[in-house]
Amino acid sequence: MPDCPLAFSVENSKRVAETIARSRGVATFSQIQAISGVKGSVLDHHLNRLQSLKIIEKVVKGTYRLTYKTPLCLIFPTKIKIPVAYFGFMRKREAREVLEPEIAMELLEKEKIKPDLIYVVTSPEALNEWKDLKFPYQWILCYEKKK
Repeated sequence: MPDCPLAFSVENSKRVAETIARSRGVATFSQIQAISGVKGSVLDHHLNRLQSLKIIEKVVKGTYRLTYKTPLCLIFPTKIKIPVAYFGFMRKREAREVLEPEIAMELLEKEKIKPDLIYVVTSPEALNEWKDLKFPYQWILCYEKKK
């Protein structure tokens, strides 16, 4: 896993990572240099530093990409609309009054994150137990293999 606090404790490393994040997660050396203002061997040093901390990876010579996009998209505000999807599970109702995905959506809303797509994996039996409720989810049904 990347070490974001350590990586972003140095201003030039933070500027380099932010530039790549704002470039939709992939940027060339020359793009990073032009946008971040970090130049030449100093930029090379910070690219190597971010690679060693697993924040970025080299795609091909002179092109870098984020190792993990999601955390950096949340760390660096951007005007670029980044699609977000939620992927969750739903169990049978049993004694529950609230679905797990509903709880997850409430928690995400508190963080001001609104997924564009919501996928919930469940069984036909579990879905049937919640049939009295209507949800704005995309369902992925899993069937039990009978022996």
